[in-house]
Amino acid sequence: MAAPKAPHIVETCLVKEVEAMLERFAPDYDLQAMSSHQVGSGFGAFVEALLVFKLREPVANGNGNGHHRRRPMPAMHAK
Repeated sequence: MAAPKAPHIVETCLVKEVEAMLERFAPDYDLQAMSSHQVGSGFGAFVEALLVFKLREPVANGNGNGHHRRRPMPAMHAK
């Protein structure tokens, strides 16, 4: 049995690693927020990114598979 997944994850990484971090969490999580900040000063300074993820919850429907069909939007007529 798999361990339950955390409802939220907060990760920090170097800016050049953001794409890899997004790919790592994309199957199960949605990105909620992202911010970058400078760490240190002078020649040793570098930029980190803070990423906040939220566990993706499947949409409940009659099929039970988490997918739902979009309903067509009725046309609006001007009077």
